[in-house]
Amino acid sequence: MKNPPAVWTETDLRLADEHIARAKEIIARQEAIIGELLRDNHDASQAEQLLESFRRSLDVFLDHKRFIEQRLSRDRQSGGCLTGTPP
Repeated sequence: MKNPPAVWTETDLRLADEHIARAKEIIARQEAIIGELLRDNHDASQAEQLLESFRRSLDVFLDHKRFIEQRLSRDRQSGGCLTGTPP
C-alpha cells in the first residue's frame, strides 16, 4: 500500500465521491439480488453477508471523504495547495 499524499486536492475529493457513488450502486444491486433470492425462496444468507461487507466499505469511503474534506479545509485556512497536483 502506498503512502497517502502529503497534500490532498480537489481531485482526491472527486475520486472519493466517485467511489461513494459506485459503492451505493453496488449496494442497491445487491439489495435487489437479495430481494429476488428471498422472493424465490432461496437462501440469501451469503448475499446478505456480502451486502454487509459492501456497507462497511461504503462507511470507510464516507469516513475517508470526511478526512479529505477536513484536510482541504485546514489547507485552505493555512494557504495550502487546493487543486491539481501538490507543489
